[in-house]
Amino acid sequence: MSFASYAALQATIADWINRADLTVRIPDFIGLAEASLNRRLKCRQMTELKTITISAESYAVPCGFAGVESFRLNTNPVSALDFRNVEEFDDVALDAACGPGVPRYYTISGSKFFFSPTPDGEYQARIRYRARLPKLAENGTNWLLEEHPDAYLYGALAHSAPFLKDDDRLPMWVATFDQVLRDINLDGSRQAVGGRPAARVKRIG
Repeated sequence: MSFASYAALQATIADWINRADLTVRIPDFIGLAEASLNRRLKCRQMTELKTITISAESYAVPCGFAGVESFRLNTNPVSALDFRNVEEFDDVALDAACGPGVPRYYTISGSKFFFSPTPDGEYQARIRYRARLPKLAENGTNWLLEEHPDAYLYGALAHSAPFLKDDDRLPMWVATFDQVLRDINLDGSRQAVGGRPAARVKRIG
């Protein structure tokens, strides 16, 4: 199975569905599959690491941002920024109203991070975050289509259900999509621990 481009994927889906009247809907099926993949995939390729400079109360979230995994200031010693929801952040911001300083807390509002206290200078920070898939419609391909083309294929086929209705193939497509996601996540978990040394077992007696 090899169709590592947006155009080739659409052609393959059209061939599998075998419904000329649904060709115009195929980009929608792919987009819906992509939305599901962004919510359900948990693997190393979905994680980005970025160093930023914090020098103001707010900072725009990275492109494709889907959630923080860790956020640390490169101070000596390194210190973790503590997340607060918007309501709690308002409280800690009031407590820090006496003046700027080293940021200790952050929240996310709209498309920006907000920090408290407001930085009293420039601080380098390292953020590890979940990133959404690069959109096929805009990029032509991405790492998931190249490495796991079946994820996009069965995801798109599964999302054709409202139009195919009683098609006997639908349960198989949905089940296969679910299994592919489980396999990718499991493979990602194995890769995440693959480089760690085996734990030593302490003998007793």
